[in-house]
Amino acid sequence: KIRKNRPDIFILDKKNKITLIEEGITSQDSLQIAEIEKPKKYDLLAYGLGSIYKCRADIIYYVMTCNRIVTKYNKSNLKRLEIPHNLEACIQSIGTEKTVETIFIERRRGLEEHHYVSRDVLGTNTTLKTFE
Repeated sequence: KIRKNRPDIFILDKKNKITLIEEGITSQDSLQIAEIEKPKKYDLLAYGLGSIYKCRADIIYYVMTCNRIVTKYNKSNLKRLEIPHNLEACIQSIGTEKTVETIFIERRRGLEEHHYVSRDVLGTNTTLKTFE
């Protein structure tokens, strides 16, 4: 089972062509970094899968910021995905929603762990903060 460098979508079509689709949401400051790092991350995986299935493997990256700023390659990637413009807005909304949800869950876990440590240090069972 692949645990790291796992694309969001893996397609093996009838023409024996693999398409890996990686969607990413990042901050505006990290947009250019993500644009460079994503290809590095998945090139080796695409090559390996192409060798295993004896076919061509393409990688399509869809990277945008939380406020929906996209990379300069966005238009060409959307053409390759054959996604209509109205569906793009839906993808962006869902992607943003899932990112916010993930951040909330990670933050909540981190705060709960912090409270657990605080109780141990204080030697009491008192909760410093509660979550609804």
